[in-house]
Amino acid sequence: MALAASALPRAPIYGIGTHPTSTGGCADFEIGWEEFARDTEWAHGRVTEAGLGRGDLVLFCTPNHENPWVTPIVRALLRICASSATAETYGWDSPRFAMFLRRLPVTAVLGLGAETVDSLSDRPGMLATLLADVRIVWTRADAVSRVRALGVPAAAYLTLGPALELGLPGEPGARVNGEEWRVEEDDGLVRVTNTRPRAIAFDSVDTGVHGTVIGSGVDVRVVPA
Repeated sequence: MALAASALPRAPIYGIGTHPTSTGGCADFEIGWEEFARDTEWAHGRVTEAGLGRGDLVLFCTPNHENPWVTPIVRALLRICASSATAETYGWDSPRFAMFLRRLPVTAVLGLGAETVDSLSDRPGMLATLLADVRIVWTRADAVSRVRALGVPAAAYLTLGPALELGLPGEPGARVNGEEWRVEEDDGLVRVTNTRPRAIAFDSVDTGVHGTVIGSGVDVRVVPA
């Protein structure tokens, strides 16, 4: 029965993604299975390049509405036999974020942002202590400089409209999948266009991100303003 079911056409992915625009609004987009598989392949390359592997634990600091960007990373971690835990990005959930770091051997953090940093900053040295043994901390644009100032090996994590960017420590900005997206600047606003078929087409989409584009082709990065 399971074999027969596996041969049936796959149902569309349920739900949609939503990303902010520079005008303060939001844009919805569909997600197809084919691009989800490609996004997972790209995420697999980035997490292995970051040195993650079997037995590692990644602590996500991400809300549910970021699942269109995060789920390919989770699938990539399962592929290399790494595991994950999740806390929210909001300040009220910072105790859970801190609890995971105290109780478990966290190898990497993904999605650390200003709200969590602010919530843990009322106790001097607490965040630096919690992150002292974490190998890599993928940090949102609003907190990268603050985390690096603590001596923590922070790398950039950025949702770039419908695209995802992941950096490595020491890299300027974060890298986007240049085989999937063309990234351009428009008077300081970053726009993306899909270069491979997706469930819907993106043509110079307003990502809501202001920054500088570095490089071109498959080696393209964005440094947020």
